[in-house]
Amino acid sequence: MAGVVYAPVLYERYTARIGKPAWCNGKPITVSETRRLEQAVVICRRSCKATLLVAEELAFH
Repeated sequence: MAGVVYAPVLYERYTARIGKPAWCNGKPITVSETRRLEQAVVICRRSCKATLLVAEELAFH
């Protein structure tokens, strides 16, 4: 299994495969050494299009 995320505005392409390192633009990336959530920076965002699709789906149920 593999995954790819492309952020065209940032010119970043993230790729990953199970059991292999993750990459950003051909350079390996790693997780932070941070152990406590209070000390971490967490960013989560969904695209507007995805939000609209979910809203439309909910409207039909």
